[in-house]
Amino acid sequence: MKLVRDPEPFTALFPHGMVLKDGEMMSKSKGNTVSADEIVARYGCDTVRGYLMFAAPPEKDMEWSDTGIEGIARFLKRVERLVDAHRAALKVHPYSLQDLVPANDTERALRHKTHQAVMRVTHDTGGAFHFNTALSALMEFSNALSDLVEDGVDAGGGRGASFAIKRLILLLAPFAPHLAEEWWERAGEHPSVFEAGWPRYSAELAAGDVVEVVVQVNGKVRSSLQVAKGLPEADLKTKVLADHKIRSLLDGKTIRRWIVVPDKLVNLVI
Repeated sequence: MKLVRDPEPFTALFPHGMVLKDGEMMSKSKGNTVSADEIVARYGCDTVRGYLMFAAPPEKDMEWSDTGIEGIARFLKRVERLVDAHRAALKVHPYSLQDLVPANDTERALRHKTHQAVMRVTHDTGGAFHFNTALSALMEFSNALSDLVEDGVDAGGGRGASFAIKRLILLLAPFAPHLAEEWWERAGEHPSVFEAGWPRYSAELAAGDVVEVVVQVNGKVRSSLQVAKGLPEADLKTKVLADHKIRSLLDGKTIRRWIVVPDKLVNLVI
């Protein structure tokens, strides 16, 4: 990324036609510019790069937002925590594992989410240049991974987590190249992340046989579960009761009614 010295404004770095701040076009004459040097020094060049691509599609004008760039910084720190939490498993299970043959529901959900993310990012970056929607897909993907492999453990001994996280790093490399290179090394992979090759996806596996079921307690969303499509109601109830977020809410309470919408929703009335 080319840096410009003060008093040149942040607009010198931006690929869009116009950069707005508080509804007005940034310009030195209006005194509403953002210094490139200061913003890179504060957040790092990968965060700035990610924000540039997330803020708006290339053909649109951009509205500068301090909260927006802080959101990208939080997202990248969340990915870093995910990588560090699974560092041991990442070193055991290499990227050369071309696909995941799921041995349980967790691995099945991880494979589905991974193929779905690869398909979305490949489509949005491979011709449409919709980098903002690609980054949105990666944020959703990282959130799903955190939910599926909480506390640094997953049901398959780390194999599923490694399969998914390494592909998350690869998908992030065009957006955060310096961080992705470091995370790739931490994951026990070499040489460069940019020599690993773009991950492949299966449209069939991206569509998947896994659905997300929202879990409510007294009408308020409290959790969500990745389960097999068409899971029998009795099995779905068992999974809901096993969810640690729900268990803590049910402690000492009586379930008066179950409301089940197959493949979509479970609401517990307590």
